[in-house]
Amino acid sequence: MELSDWQERRLVVLRCYQNYVRALYAYRLDPDAEEVRERREELARAIETACSRDPNLLSDFRRAFATHHRA
Repeated sequence: MELSDWQERRLVVLRCYQNYVRALYAYRLDPDAEEVRERREELARAIETACSRDPNLLSDFRRAFATHHRA
């Protein structure tokens, strides 16, 4: 089964997000670590690219990965 362009763009964002989270854990949640910054920049570029053709991606992404704080 071949992926559509829409699905492929979303998978790229998901892969970048996964790489970013892995870097955060590898560097003990240090947002200033070079590897973490690089992965965050890659994620931002992937989101920008995908959102140019899929305006709902960012809201869908936030909804899927949102943390819910308990009162």
